[in-house]
Amino acid sequence: MVKRTGSIAGEQVQARKLARARQAGMTRPMVAAAAAVLVLMAGAGLYYVKSGPATQSAADEAANHPAPPPEAGPIQKDSKTVNQLMNLAISHIEQGNLDEAEKDLQAARAHAPQQPLVAYNTAILRVKQHRMDDALRELEASFAAGFSYFDQLDMDNDLDPLRDDPRFVALVAKYRKPAPAK
Repeated sequence: MVKRTGSIAGEQVQARKLARARQAGMTRPMVAAAAAVLVLMAGAGLYYVKSGPATQSAADEAANHPAPPPEAGPIQKDSKTVNQLMNLAISHIEQGNLDEAEKDLQAARAHAPQQPLVAYNTAILRVKQHRMDDALRELEASFAAGFSYFDQLDMDNDLDPLRDDPRFVALVAKYRKPAPAK
């Protein structure tokens, strides 16, 4: 995964590092429980920020006009929802729970279809699923959507199974911008 502080990518790197560390010292149920608590805490905090403290008139209004489900409204490309879904997917990939990762990435793609990191993480999932042709298609979609972290892509161990594939080499060469001359 690529690292970019303060961004979706940076948070994904942190999530993957935490997942690896937890695997080394904790059992999977403990990791899953910790992740669930973090997601619940983040969701509760976001709910409070959006809704503010409850009042009786607000409660009456909510009862008469229930809010639409979260997926009904437009989601910005870099929203917390997409970020949370990708972090969950990365955690599921690290734990080997590829079916759950698939669901999380599909949901993230539904919210932000042109987000390059959604396609990039889907490519990582496809590599883990041993679907190399699909992984290459996802990488190309990521690059075409604006992925620009090629220096960090070079260090991403998850892509090692593709590195000797001439299609991967050609794809990266096609989209990588040359380094500025010094």
